[in-house]
Amino acid sequence: SDVCSSDLPAHDRTRRRTADVTTTPSPEVLVTALDDIDADVVARAANVLRAGGLLGHPTEGVYGVGCDPRNASALARLIGLKGRDPGKGLIVLGAEPAHFDGIVDSADLDQIPPRNERPTTWIVRAHARALPALTGGRETVAVRLCGHALTSELLDTFGTSIVSSSANRTGAAPALTALQTRARFGSELDAMLAGMLGGTPDEVAAKIEAYLAVGVTEFACLLDRKSTRLNSSHQIISYAVFC
Repeated sequence: SDVCSSDLPAHDRTRRRTADVTTTPSPEVLVTALDDIDADVVARAANVLRAGGLLGHPTEGVYGVGCDPRNASALARLIGLKGRDPGKGLIVLGAEPAHFDGIVDSADLDQIPPRNERPTTWIVRAHARALPALTGGRETVAVRLCGHALTSELLDTFGTSIVSSSANRTGAAPALTALQTRARFGSELDAMLAGMLGGTPDEVAAKIEAYLAVGVTEFACLLDRKSTRLNSSHQIISYAVFC
């Protein structure tokens, strides 16, 4: 089904382009109020994941495309959609460490600290059952405790972790809005959970303006990425990132 402009977040409506609406096939768009998350809408999004579908959704820094990390067909479809090198692996999101059961080696699961103020991705030893698409053939897997309210609600409703990769073809700029995500992928997504990125509306608007004002390479430099080895005995590395 389609979605009218009044159903999209304000920062999407202001950048709406007629060409996107008239020429791009649309996935099902699931919309919930930002200040009062609709549990039924989130449940529909979770059912898309359970059925092996691909779901567009907001995160702290960019829009992502998510799927069930335990579904090999969904993972292959996501990698193909993005044109991503399978050897790079994928990031797995959870709302709590327990969501990584069967993804992270049990010895490392307890080493993941509580959620930080800034989104943090951890490189930990993979569970023996973790699919190769997650690890890229390595013995480690990247996991992150999600701090985005809507996506955290999705994770809790789904009852476990999801894979989330930025909503762009490999080498292209990441999508920052539901409209951009829809324009990039159209009906190649099964559904899209529409919402704002993390931060206040002013912070989100500033992020989009910065993105529009500079190239993707320069914008990536604004994301303040860094890595620090925290515990060599557990082979855990922290990456403070936006997405």
